[in-house]
Amino acid sequence: MFQSYHSPWPLGHTPLEREKVLVGYQFELERDLRELQERNVFPIERYLDILDQMMRFIPHLNEIEQPLILFLSMVQEFIGRTKTRISMWGMPLAPNEVQCITYYANRWLQRRGGSLDMGPPEAKLVLYSLRELDSYNEQALAIRMGARASTI
Repeated sequence: MFQSYHSPWPLGHTPLEREKVLVGYQFELERDLRELQERNVFPIERYLDILDQMMRFIPHLNEIEQPLILFLSMVQEFIGRTKTRISMWGMPLAPNEVQCITYYANRWLQRRGGSLDMGPPEAKLVLYSLRELDSYNEQALAIRMGARASTI
């Protein structure tokens, strides 16, 4: 059930030429994330896909000391942006977006081993709050519908 991720290289150190490729890939993904963040409406599926791609290579970069903290901070930023979209912009999540969020949260919660082990409590808390975006979305919809019904 749990997936284990370990470095394929001895002592967990990535060869220099491989790390250069990974750093280039990291810059591309960070650029994609910045482009998505600059939009008022960002595609949730694409954002989560980029985070998932970043999760695959972050542990292989030698200069990152705490990849778990980096990844979890990116997920927390996503949660904040999504809550802003729901509450301030009045744009609830579509059913396929809720399904996508749940899929990635459950997938990441199963990750075990390596420097991005999701076993520590802080990782679980962040990913559980990611899964709870569905209930936050439903509460915002109920409040919105109640406010709309009272004005009619």
